[in-house]
Amino acid sequence: MANKRSIDSIYNEIEMVKGKIKSYQLRLEKLEKMKVEMENLQIVEKVRAIYMTRQELTRFLKEGTIPDENETVQSEQEDESV
Repeated sequence: MANKRSIDSIYNEIEMVKGKIKSYQLRLEKLEKMKVEMENLQIVEKVRAIYMTRQELTRFLKEGTIPDENETVQSEQEDESV
């Protein structure tokens, strides 16, 4: 009879642990989504803090170079003359 109780308690504990694992997996998914959203928000804030034309942004994304002020002024003048 003692073995029956031990087995039942083990089965119960297994089910309880499975429930906790599922709960933690759901929490982990939520946290990962929140992390991505926060990273994206930080990226958007940093991009907005730097004034770039579309051409400059495209160049930055392709080449990874930030235009200096002279290029920005020249680019703005070209955009205005068009």
